[in-house]
Amino acid sequence: MAKHTEGPWSVICREGEWLIYGADNFKIHDTFNAAVNGMEIVEANARLIACAPHLLEVCKEAQAVLRQGLQWNRFEPGCRLDRLLKRLREAIEKAEGGRG
Repeated sequence: MAKHTEGPWSVICREGEWLIYGADNFKIHDTFNAAVNGMEIVEANARLIACAPHLLEVCKEAQAVLRQGLQWNRFEPGCRLDRLLKRLREAIEKAEGGRG
């Protein structure tokens, strides 16, 4: 699977259309369905999409920190931290084209 466009991504509204650009000014996505969903929802969706690279980076960092913490401490299988690590792994895999 191909790697995503590197972040950071930015959001620009031009003539009622929300455009999402990568760091190299490459247009990644545009949204124009305000008539169906309303402009506020379209803007919120565009901002969430533009935040995706940062969210992926933070998920990877959190996963590494939690794994390190689990190495030093004993936790019961299935505890909240164990479940959180599983969810982080699944989200990262999904974002990178895996099964997730």
